[in-house]
Amino acid sequence: MPPTRWSCDVCGTVNRPHATTCERCNSHCPVDDSGVWTCPDCSTKVNARICPSCQHRQPLSKEGVAQIFEGMKFVFTGIIPKSLPHSSEWREWQQASQRGAQPMNEISPEMTHLIYKEGFEKSDKVRKTQKLGHNIKIVASEWFYQSIAVDVKLDESPYTLHGPQKKLVAATVQGPSRDIATAFASTLLEIAGNSDISSASGGGVRVTKSLTEDGNFMWLVPPNPPKPLFQDFIMAFSPSVPQLIIDLAVGYSAKTGTLATEATYYVVAKKDEGLPEIATAREKQLKIVPVEWIQHCVQLHEIIPNVGCYSLENVAAPTR
Repeated sequence: MPPTRWSCDVCGTVNRPHATTCERCNSHCPVDDSGVWTCPDCSTKVNARICPSCQHRQPLSKEGVAQIFEGMKFVFTGIIPKSLPHSSEWREWQQASQRGAQPMNEISPEMTHLIYKEGFEKSDKVRKTQKLGHNIKIVASEWFYQSIAVDVKLDESPYTLHGPQKKLVAATVQGPSRDIATAFASTLLEIAGNSDISSASGGGVRVTKSLTEDGNFMWLVPPNPPKPLFQDFIMAFSPSVPQLIIDLAVGYSAKTGTLATEATYYVVAKKDEGLPEIATAREKQLKIVPVEWIQHCVQLHEIIPNVGCYSLENVAAPTR
């Protein structure tokens, strides 16, 4: 990865050193001439961003990154678009590899975790994994995102397929970043398993929860203080988007607008399909994204390209 900030060849935006795509227009980072890397798939020595032999993208630098997934082997289902030249183009693959995991495309007895997106609980990959026995953990994707957000591998139990039914559905954590991992892990099961508990604290961290209307769960963990992740983004929100999500976006420096003004993004909830405002947003060529896009950008600490499952236009696109 480039050691310094880099300028996008398309729009001129100056991006963070470890960003692989432009934070404004999603164009790929230029070739890194600073050194040769070895492709993890085919062992080819490469001096470009993409391995010419197998199309594997250059992995993110592990320098200074906690190896919370060291020794684990992940397969994703419902997350990585099949249309990509190589799965390593996708953020979740890159983040898993950067933190010590070995991402894989195919189900294998060697894998340790199958990470599924909500709605893919009955996918072919889930069924195949279940036939391999109980040694492989089948977990909701929120386990992956939340582990990265707090920089520690969380216990898989609350996220396991057909595991505990009571889950913490939304949380805001405030406190010194180094305290978050310990305090969050210690309060996680208690607050998730007891519907009477609305908040908990420990180690300098306060955790609160709130339910979403459809019963799904989300983790929202802003660091202290939040970074200007959505700086220069102007977002309009559908009426169904929870206030918690709006506050989160604004907390990360997003500006709010309306469809009638200067908004560039339109954030929608799942039940908004068919909403007339979506047609208006398309006419104005706004980027239409689900609430999960904001949540996962925050948890991964970077802007995720709004394609595949993060774009309303492509939400039905085939995934691996």
